[in-house]
Amino acid sequence: MAPTGLEEGSGDPLVVPDEPAGGALAALADLKGRTLAAASVDAFGGYQILWAELRRLGLDPEQGQPRPVLTGFPMAKVVESVLNGDADAGVLRACLLEHLEQEGALRPGQLRVLSPRADMSRCRVSSRLYPGWAFAAARSTPPALSRDVLVALLSLSPDAAGQSWSVPADYHPVHELLQALQIGPYAFLRETAWPSLWERYWAWVCGLVAMLLAWGAYTLHVEHLVQRRTRELTQAMEARGGARRGGGAPRPPPGAGPRRPRAGGAGGAGLRVSETSWLLAGVPGVTLRQESAAAGLQVWVDPLQAQQVLLNLFKNAWNAQQAVGCDLPIEVSLSREGARCSVAVRDHGPGLSPELQARLFEAFFTTKPDGLGLGLSICKTIIEAHGGEIGAIEARPGPGLVIYFTLPLVDGAQAQPERVHDCLP
Repeated sequence: MAPTGLEEGSGDPLVVPDEPAGGALAALADLKGRTLAAASVDAFGGYQILWAELRRLGLDPEQGQPRPVLTGFPMAKVVESVLNGDADAGVLRACLLEHLEQEGALRPGQLRVLSPRADMSRCRVSSRLYPGWAFAAARSTPPALSRDVLVALLSLSPDAAGQSWSVPADYHPVHELLQALQIGPYAFLRETAWPSLWERYWAWVCGLVAMLLAWGAYTLHVEHLVQRRTRELTQAMEARGGARRGGGAPRPPPGAGPRRPRAGGAGGAGLRVSETSWLLAGVPGVTLRQESAAAGLQVWVDPLQAQQVLLNLFKNAWNAQQAVGCDLPIEVSLSREGARCSVAVRDHGPGLSPELQARLFEAFFTTKPDGLGLGLSICKTIIEAHGGEIGAIEARPGPGLVIYFTLPLVDGAQAQPERVHDCLP
């Protein structure tokens, strides 16, 4: 059972001195920039009701408009705070002002109620009306005792302030107020509201946005470097080939024939194995080892992309040997492995542990202080796009590292001369 409190309803009176210092307060809206005394922020009658009223006027004590001054209980301390000038105004429970005046604790007229409601005859209030105090039985209370207490409360006569007990009232307005303020049973709304989430996680959000922007900028930078490196490798290959053909470099053997024009896409002209032999022979520090079974092998491949792979492998091998001061030639081996053509580049550098070998082709993984970790990753992408495989093993005898790749062979009977190329471009 839950009989309620005030017969006319409950509200909060906002009391101010009869002649306040610093200018008169005529309405609730005048509290902006002032101080407001209250016993506790948890007091429904005595703070929360007036808090909701101020929110409707665009003011919010939580934001310092007005600034709360909490006095603690008993609520008579709020009156003392206002009279002493510690606060410009104070919030009381309904009918408390009249009760203090009747007891003689406060001279009538010493405090006035700001913006009093005209429809309240017994107790002056400044806010809307809500159901008053409730009396409820505990879960373990015997029903007979609950009934006897209910009858006794309903039989009581109104007190001097006109308060009396009545049947339970509609508590929906109370729930709407608590929900609007996001307090009590609706406090969880504060945890999930956007302002609350932003206040708690703004640093993480800003950090995440900064990381995304940095990652985007880094991705664009890497893309630019990849494109630039591709252009440089292509230009270097073209310049090297022109120098050998026109400046005293070894010429292709008889019968090698001229390069065919490109057909586009994965097609285009390639060099025969015999052409590859004299081409690599003109590169200082590179030795070609070719099995007889590799002669005449043909694969589907884009010449420029295959050249880019080889140049990356040559550069890595050269850097590895420079790191240990080795001047032995880099060994390039060409062989046949079943239905595949295999190309291996062997250096005489320090080698790598099995753990590092396993990560060698990961994007952005590098063993060089100034490396980007993109060269071998690009090689892996190119080789796998042609249906091949790429890997690394320890050189035997060591020290050194062997990076190899394989490409599937094309059946000579089905091959189209303008779209297939020799194993090593």
